[in-house]
Amino acid sequence: MNIRTLWLSIALCLAPAIAQISLADLLNNPEKVKNIAYGTNLQTVPYTNFGQLADLVAGDAEQHFRETGDSYWATAYKITLTKGSRVRMKSSKIDGDSHLDVYWKNGGIYEFIDHNIGIYANDPDSYLSLVIQKDGDYYIVIADDSPEVTGYHTLMVWIPTNPLYTDIHYTSITANALPALGTKFTLVEIREKDFPGIGFKFIAEKGKTYAIKANYFSKVKHDMFYSITLLNKLTGDWNEDMVATNNKWDYDVLELSQNIIYTANESGTIYILLDNYDLFNIEKFYEDVYCAIEIKEVNEKAVSLAKFLDNTKKTIAYSPKLEFVTGGDIIDLVEGQTGVFRLTGNNYYAIAHKITLAPNDNIEILSSKEYPYTPWLDSYLYIYRKNGNEYEYIADNDYHYGISDNSMDSYLNFTATKAGDYYIVVTDASPDLAGSYYMKVWNTENRPDNTITAIHANANSITATKEEEILASLVTLKLSGTVGNGTVAIINNPHDWTIASDKHSATYKPATAPIAPYGFVYASELEPITINIYGIFSPVITKAPQPASFKAWAQNGTLHLNGLTTGKTWSVYTASGTMVRQGIANGANATVHLNAKGVYFVYSEKRALMVINKE
Repeated sequence: MNIRTLWLSIALCLAPAIAQISLADLLNNPEKVKNIAYGTNLQTVPYTNFGQLADLVAGDAEQHFRETGDSYWATAYKITLTKGSRVRMKSSKIDGDSHLDVYWKNGGIYEFIDHNIGIYANDPDSYLSLVIQKDGDYYIVIADDSPEVTGYHTLMVWIPTNPLYTDIHYTSITANALPALGTKFTLVEIREKDFPGIGFKFIAEKGKTYAIKANYFSKVKHDMFYSITLLNKLTGDWNEDMVATNNKWDYDVLELSQNIIYTANESGTIYILLDNYDLFNIEKFYEDVYCAIEIKEVNEKAVSLAKFLDNTKKTIAYSPKLEFVTGGDIIDLVEGQTGVFRLTGNNYYAIAHKITLAPNDNIEILSSKEYPYTPWLDSYLYIYRKNGNEYEYIADNDYHYGISDNSMDSYLNFTATKAGDYYIVVTDASPDLAGSYYMKVWNTENRPDNTITAIHANANSITATKEEEILASLVTLKLSGTVGNGTVAIINNPHDWTIASDKHSATYKPATAPIAPYGFVYASELEPITINIYGIFSPVITKAPQPASFKAWAQNGTLHLNGLTTGKTWSVYTASGTMVRQGIANGANATVHLNAKGVYFVYSEKRALMVINKE
């Protein structure tokens, strides 16, 4: 006999014999059901009732009791409610465990509505918040899973005063447009509790897939715990309204970003609800937090591995002293391959880099994902070789094998046996949680340094047609940091920009950004970035031409630089912010071979030029 059975036997021996009755028998007996009046009294003074549970009710699978066949001490309360009414309830038991069930009387049948066994993990109290969908009589049943523990139960029932998530304002935004910024979170009822929330909405088209990215930025470090939820209607029934959701958190940080992928089954409005989903600090929110929400249309279906590798645009140049560093968002959705990717039939976010190797060329590769506070963003590393028109699987790794303290990293030490083009692929098995990766490739004695020695923007100007668009336009800039002869993406926190009083320019001061991307540190002194702001704030100002002494142009796939200063560093970036070449001028001129068509940015001595390579 277990302890619970023993105590229950003792309790039953000491207590008067009570015949087990069904749930229906309990609720049909007016003498055993206490009435609660819904009205203004619930708004001002919670209804409280202290009393020992007196009825042993037989568990019934059809009535949603916790375990079929179990018996419980239970008591019931009746309350008449109308559609749209909101009500909250909490039950507690001194030194014991209290459970809540709610039923609606549908003719002669008691229809299960909702159930709760704890507010938090290991919490013996129970809590429910309901938005009533049908008129009628509702029955609140307190069931006791520990009848051997003597004690009184407390039931509180009240009308919430905070607005529901359906009541907040949802700002309209458009796919493929500037991010929408919001700063004021409103305390609303979400998932049966109060959380600070903010809302946006957009029109989705049937069959299209959207990547929705939320960024949070603060002036000072906070523990950030945010949720992004998509709703296709606002009825007040959270489970019915929700179509997708995920949570993400980090501790003592200045910024946080999260992604979610949504494919529309029908055309119509999709509501985006962001909230500070911190269960242990429900009413905590920060006045200095910006949230930026951005929606982009993406491919409806993941591409095949072959097509994905055919379109690889990122190239690593092999050299005797290779120290390559890169990082940023993983944005390509790739179909899983039988026997190659981890799970057949799944889709993955992935990024690929091409490197040409000769026999006996050796490289080491270390890839990381955002960790330790988002462990589901785990790094998986693969190598493929192009063999004619096919891509041959070579190697993969899921763990760090001792080179890193982080078991979520991946590491490969690879020596080529054949000459050819090899492809390094980092994947992520959670498309709705795609995040940043950081990768290092080297063949020296030590892997590359983690120090970011310079910061760059992918453009030297932004355009804002109204004042509130300045921050949103700044957020669209791609910032990258120089690490050795590579680059890593840097989260662009608008708090780190100082906007000039005349609104003609904005300056990013790296010294004020104390947090670097995961795995990296900033050098002690970094030069600031200043960009121009064009629009209604400077209508008489046109884009200032670059100094005549500095020129750049592309011809037959070669980039020509003119007007360089001897001893000064120059850099060339793709439009996505990836550095393709960097050097120190030993004269006024330099040339760079460009591997692909597209837009490039050239930087030297705080000067920037855009060049289009058409070859």
